Amino acid sequence: MDEVLLTPAQRALAELNRVASLGLPEKGRYAEHYALLSKTLRAYVRDRFGLSAGERTPRELREDMLRAGIDRTETATIYEILREGETARFHRAVSYPARAQHAVRSALDAMRRAAVAEQHRRLRQRPDRPEPGSQRAHPGRQGLRVRHPPGPPPPRAGPAGACGGAGCSRPFALRPSSHSSSPSPGRRSCARRSSP
Repeated sequence: MDEVLLTPAQRALAELNRVASLGLPEKGRYAEHYALLSKTLRAYVRDRFGLSAGERTPRELREDMLRAGIDRTETATIYEILREGETARFHRAVSYPARAQHAVRSALDAMRRAAVAEQHRRLRQRPDRPEPGSQRAHPGRQGLRVRHPPGPPPPRAGPAGACGGAGCSRPFALRPSSHSSSPSPGRRSCARRSSP
């Protein structure tokens, strides 16, 4: 897929999968591993939300994301990974492969959720889909006007089998009764059978 057509979350997913495939934690290269994770997540935040993510500490970026109204779970995941990265890169703290792999899995999960949200948002914004309240008909959906074609309304169907025919749901017509001479309201019969 052309990278230009990818959403920010899809680009981040592709890069995170590449980082995971490098296996850097297993080789003891934690600083490099977290540097790549951090770069990918910061690029995602910059491209997706328009925040200046490159110059911010993890705490400052978290505050900016919360102020911008970004999902708290996504914000917390990104913050935790960036904070772990700072520790691994600058404080030379002892890390373990399992912890570094968990960071990649957490980032991948967050980007998968973000990619789904982006796709949902794109579908809602497509020009061929009506906006809520538009005049296009959607039977069964509340809040939208349904336009009927011009002309007489279609006949309403009666209850199934009411005319005597098995499973018939045609409308009823009143026919005069041929068995009595007294005026009677007529008998109910299917419109299909009402022809003389």
